[in-house]
Amino acid sequence: MRKLILFSIVFGIILIGGLGVVFGVGGPMSNYRIHNGEASGNFHVVVTLDQGWNLLPLDFIAESSGRYWSNYDIRDTTCSQDIFQNVWYYSPVRKEYYHLPAIDDWIYPKTRENEILMTEFSNKYYHIYSGSGWIYTPEPCSLAGDDGTSLYSQSYGDQTQDKEYRSEELVLKAGWNFISPDFNMYTLQKNFWEMLVPCGVDKAYGWHSDTQEWENIIPEANQASDILQTTNIFETVLVKTRNDCNLLDFSNSDGSPPSLP
Repeated sequence: MRKLILFSIVFGIILIGGLGVVFGVGGPMSNYRIHNGEASGNFHVVVTLDQGWNLLPLDFIAESSGRYWSNYDIRDTTCSQDIFQNVWYYSPVRKEYYHLPAIDDWIYPKTRENEILMTEFSNKYYHIYSGSGWIYTPEPCSLAGDDGTSLYSQSYGDQTQDKEYRSEELVLKAGWNFISPDFNMYTLQKNFWEMLVPCGVDKAYGWHSDTQEWENIIPEANQASDILQTTNIFETVLVKTRNDCNLLDFSNSDGSPPSLP
């Protein structure tokens, strides 16, 4: 019953997108501008982007781009299709940004013969499957996308593109990573920063898309104690870590069972 309640919450709640914020300190800080996604009867999310650079999960960007070429109702989508030509992600493995030639390269890396992306997908890196990327818009606009199903799948497979993973296989490589909590993380009912302890966090920043500025959030992170909320989904945090780790390995999520009486 509890799982059914959790799924109802995530589909019916207002989601937040477009910027990174501090988790677990009584909600987002008051000086952050919050962008509210709307969960409609069609189970889709609308995310408002500020003028300039915005952070969103790569899979959400890819999914929303497909709505321009489908039979979806795009009334809630006001961004120009040109924004999908200006998507970047950071690879902690290659230690540099990579500009996607087209968002279709992320969706169909094998078909488009993108060796860089195929290498990262084949190694099952967290940042390429589940991380966030930059998208630029010259004016404020909105993107509509999937309700979140693709953002909390515990497995994914597209054999035609040699893209597939199970959550316990995804490796968050040491270095800079753009992390956006998904529904899987929420269901663990843990503090976000506690989940990152094995990764060895050295630095953490949130992005203000309204002012186009970074904020150092490591002081707040060190004091955070609250568990992840559904309102943290779509919020991106930039962290620098010392160790390779796995954020989505649920095999030992509850530790050992209780001892016998």
